[in-house]
Amino acid sequence: MPLTIVDQFAPVFVRQEAGTMSVHALMTSDQSRHQAAPVGQGVWVVTYLRGRKLTESQAATAIRAVEALAEIRGLAAELGLTPLELVGMALQEPSSNEIPPVSKSLIQLMSRR
Repeated sequence: MPLTIVDQFAPVFVRQEAGTMSVHALMTSDQSRHQAAPVGQGVWVVTYLRGRKLTESQAATAIRAVEALAEIRGLAAELGLTPLELVGMALQEPSSNEIPPVSKSLIQLMSRR
């Protein structure tokens, strides 16, 4: 499933400062209840990143990360793991002597082509 940020942002915040008006939207996802909201002067906050002041781009990245986590949850469940277990294990690269013999044979066979 592709990662998306829901196009229908609501509510829309309108701020009028020194004769100018800017329109900002609340960022949401259909994969999570987390949200990103503008708080003024180009600063955004995200529900799960309390205390952090983000740019609009960083806020969008935070929402995409939540959507990626939804996919990780599904993959972890298929393997009988929690998302944290899956990510922790996957981040640990095996040393060359830990690669199973079948994998080494397959690598050798593929390199002959």
